[in-house]
Amino acid sequence: MIFKQQFILTKRLIVVPENCTSIPVRDYELVYHDTLSFNKISFGKTSIYLLGDVFDYRNPKFTNADILNGFVDISSKEELFKHLDPYCGAYILIYDDGSDFIILNDCSGQREIFYDVDFSQMGAQVGLLENLEEVDYSAHLYYGTALFNKKRLYIGETTPNPNVKHLRPNHYLDILNKEVIRFFPRDDNFREDLETLAHTGATMLKGFIEAIGHRFSLVIPLTGGMDSRMLFVASLDMDATYYISQHESDKDDYYDLVVAQQVADVYDKPLHIIKDGKTSCTFLEEPQGLDFPRDVSFPTIAIGKAVINGNVSEVARNHFKYHKPVTGKKLALLNGFEDNSFVISQYDEWITTNKSIIKNKGFHLLDFFYWEENMMNWASKGKTETRALDVFMFSPFNSRGLLKLLLATDRNKRDTANNVVHAKILNVLSEHNKELKKIPLNPDFERKRARVLWKLGLFKAFDAIRMELRLLKRKLR
Repeated sequence: MIFKQQFILTKRLIVVPENCTSIPVRDYELVYHDTLSFNKISFGKTSIYLLGDVFDYRNPKFTNADILNGFVDISSKEELFKHLDPYCGAYILIYDDGSDFIILNDCSGQREIFYDVDFSQMGAQVGLLENLEEVDYSAHLYYGTALFNKKRLYIGETTPNPNVKHLRPNHYLDILNKEVIRFFPRDDNFREDLETLAHTGATMLKGFIEAIGHRFSLVIPLTGGMDSRMLFVASLDMDATYYISQHESDKDDYYDLVVAQQVADVYDKPLHIIKDGKTSCTFLEEPQGLDFPRDVSFPTIAIGKAVINGNVSEVARNHFKYHKPVTGKKLALLNGFEDNSFVISQYDEWITTNKSIIKNKGFHLLDFFYWEENMMNWASKGKTETRALDVFMFSPFNSRGLLKLLLATDRNKRDTANNVVHAKILNVLSEHNKELKKIPLNPDFERKRARVLWKLGLFKAFDAIRMELRLLKRKLR
């Protein structure tokens, strides 16, 4: 079960697991589970291998093979990077043109790549890498603590095994030269007027959902938030199942349940309310180490289908607000890692390495930190786990082209407390539906307060003061 949807590219001699296929790639063996979509194209001296799914909003009926056939004019890895921008999906690409031999993943690393430090093997899980030296990390400043045992999340490109690293989004592995190389951002960030952005963004979201719907049966969670509302409206032309989870602590009048039902009623769509317990069963009978650390479960209605969610949109939603200066200590606090020295040092190292690169291209450091840290070590982990449950989870926002578009406006216009960008996209998708506009977004106290403070022009000051108080509190401990 744990090999479902997984792969390994290795120089080591391995026993090919049951229900897996093995093919040679240079002096490596590519082994992948038969549940993982695989396609290959060769032209001239070039071969491109695709593991996973790519979707084209411009051609929603295109298959993975159709899309890969559009790569035949690519003459360099640089052209490959540009060519990938308009697509979304969850995939691994291996590119070999006789000179360059590289491996990379989708926009935000939702298909994970772990690799050993001598570049002899790369795989979807740490546990798939063969013959690793046993490491005792019980004394590690993070991986040996109760904090890690609680969160079970990696930090940066590290794992508990110092011989295994985790590939960040916007980077690729140069296998021949044994290097990790950043390939994005390439060009300067641009600015787009809101009307053009809204119409283009709506077209992309709707097209991506249609493309996913041509290959999978769709299941879409609906909540009281903006992202799920956008995806709900963008999917109305498709045959989709909509649901919301009701946890044991949620009363029937819980705002998320009430608001989601109101949204569904506007379009006369049935909404399934899934109570705790009505899930797909326990994930694995016995613990499987760090690759699958949690008791994962999913609504039965999602099994064998594609769940569409709003992950990755957070990259362009100012999740880390406006804190200045950006420090590892602040980011560790915001990410829930308190004052752990290892986490802080890793975050500080990322800031030092990337600050000037990102700023010089006109992007914001905090947006890229969420993209390259949280997406890689939080969102991708959940995707890997659910695939083994035979649940396919995709985000239409997982497109570098769409993220570039959403980031091409002032941060003040895409804040969670005042998201003008998402509101305009929703208006385009809903054709300015007046009933929908009347339904509140996440009417909980925290968000209501944020909106009031924003209207009063006090939101940034309030958030900055709160951060300083949190830092002071920890200093006084």
